[in-house]
Amino acid sequence: MEKFIARRVCVLFLLLAVLNLIFIESKWTVLFGLFAGGAFSLLRFSSQASFLSRVLVNGDRGTARRRVTLNYIMSQLAVIVLLTAAINLSFPLFAGVVAGILLVPAVIFINNITEILRVTHNNFE
Repeated sequence: MEKFIARRVCVLFLLLAVLNLIFIESKWTVLFGLFAGGAFSLLRFSSQASFLSRVLVNGDRGTARRRVTLNYIMSQLAVIVLLTAAINLSFPLFAGVVAGILLVPAVIFINNITEILRVTHNNFE
């Protein structure tokens, strides 16, 4: 599933990068933010997927809940630190980072909509 999401994120990234180069005034700053946010989003998704698969297979329920909650909080703190650093540097960079971080949720959302409308039949494969 991670490869499926990563391929779709790359396609969406390329589409947004082309639109950025055509329409946005501070092209390179936004593009760098989009790349940094997209890479962070993919790494975060991959680490959470592997962490959840390990914890749910190897742990008891109480320990698993605590570890998953702690991992989620740490992940959110990393997002906050990245966004704070980006907004302190420049607003176009912040906008690119936000768009990059939202690439994975956007891909999952678009895939779900196309599955519901029966446009695709991939079931995340």
